[in-house]
Amino acid sequence: MFLKRSLFPLSVAIGASLCSMPQAGASDRLDGAMTFWEARLPFCEGFLSKEFDAPKTRGDGTTYFLPCNDGDTILFSGLTCSVGDKRGCDTVKRSQGADGRWWRSPRKLREGAADGGSETTFSNDHAAGVWAYIAEERDTEAFRKWTRWIKRNEKLLGFIPRYCEDSRCGFKFMDCPMLDRLAVVLNVANPVCDEAPLPPLPIILPSPTKIIHEIRNALNDVENAIKNLPGGQIIKYEPSKIVVEKQLAEMEKLSTNLEDLRSRLMVLARVSADTTGIIGRLNAIVNDPGFSRHNIAVNAYLLQKYTATASPLTLDAVRKVAAIEPKNAFINFVAYGPSPEMVGLILDKCRTEDPKDVRPRFQWIWERADNDASDPSRDTMYWDCLFAAKLYKGGPVQKVSLPELPGMIDLYRAEQAAFDGAKARAEEGIAAIKALIKKPTVGNVIDAATTLQEIPAEAVGGAAAQGAATVVGGVVGGVAGKKAGQQAGQAAASVAKGMANPGGTARRTVRRVCRRC
Repeated sequence: MFLKRSLFPLSVAIGASLCSMPQAGASDRLDGAMTFWEARLPFCEGFLSKEFDAPKTRGDGTTYFLPCNDGDTILFSGLTCSVGDKRGCDTVKRSQGADGRWWRSPRKLREGAADGGSETTFSNDHAAGVWAYIAEERDTEAFRKWTRWIKRNEKLLGFIPRYCEDSRCGFKFMDCPMLDRLAVVLNVANPVCDEAPLPPLPIILPSPTKIIHEIRNALNDVENAIKNLPGGQIIKYEPSKIVVEKQLAEMEKLSTNLEDLRSRLMVLARVSADTTGIIGRLNAIVNDPGFSRHNIAVNAYLLQKYTATASPLTLDAVRKVAAIEPKNAFINFVAYGPSPEMVGLILDKCRTEDPKDVRPRFQWIWERADNDASDPSRDTMYWDCLFAAKLYKGGPVQKVSLPELPGMIDLYRAEQAAFDGAKARAEEGIAAIKALIKKPTVGNVIDAATTLQEIPAEAVGGAAAQGAATVVGGVVGGVAGKKAGQQAGQAAASVAKGMANPGGTARRTVRRVCRRC
């Protein structure tokens, strides 16, 4: 009895010590497991992929599974990229076409299949993989090419952007808010969502491109008005036109930086105005079963890791999911960070020994519900396990912050002032041309020397000369005003009449030279 009593405190101390050791032991087990998973990763033509789950049989009776089940490669590759695995980054990067469009995988890009079949060429789920890659690698050029392609692509119902040419690729509630936040991370514009339905914004900024278009149209309008006037072709408006075109060229030059800064400001304004809204939309689908919960965790993870929306509201949305899926290591990380419990969740789901029967490397287990009766962990693709392990080892997500809106507004105002100056000078030139239409004068309407040279030489004689002079006079009169036109017409007609009907003195002079005349 004495021995038992004396050993009891020691056993308690040993037990307490052992309870404090699982963290280190689990971490060691995780290192060994990562080596095991690394040796069993499936690839397709050198990029991240999974296998098909339909078994095949070789001639010797052994079972195998076909590779290149790459329909969901982009999402898994982007997440793998986010934990610093360059193989995931490379897979996403290789899936973007030269025109900026993204495809499901590098192989799908090469094949270039048309939309409209059973599988679209891209989807909203895959967009999260692209977001992760662009944010992790800070690939600004890829983002610009992608958003330009989306903006050019025909919209669904005339206003909903699409990730592919299929109607099933239309943007959903999270796409514009996430693209806006990605644009803020990169400090670039997001033209795709400039025309999307928005919450009330603190600022509305005019588009310089639209202003240039309006002034160019105004110049075309006054030119057409002049051309439609009787004799309008001889109105001298070119000096004012040159002024307008020079200012338009200056506006075009200034608009490049101004439009970019304006769009970036609008993105920041949208992000600032809709932070609460995006969390509300996350909360709205917490109770949706299946892939939706995984997508919530993905979006919240990206918001935490790459944007300034790592708020208590974000965590609240994810923790609601974690309460429903308590055995999901990825969701647990997004909700609570790299806790000791996370290591246990990873090792509970991810095997570290080969199964007796060959299984397809088919599942990304973190997108499956805890109560999934098919037991997805049997068919892990190992990339999911490696991702979760690297996520844990990477430590807590670091906080980021948005740029200051007032400072960007000051930069915008400086650019806008130069643009407005050129705009004002262009408008003055157009006003001067309009003044010519309303009150033309002989001095600024007709160049007499040029006009008279246009009268055919053979027209000087008889009725032809008189008619030509009358036409010229009438044209001048129609443009220059009634009185000036009458004077010019009478003078020109008098000259022509004198040529056609010379007086007595002129006739006598001609007879002296030519007696036969």
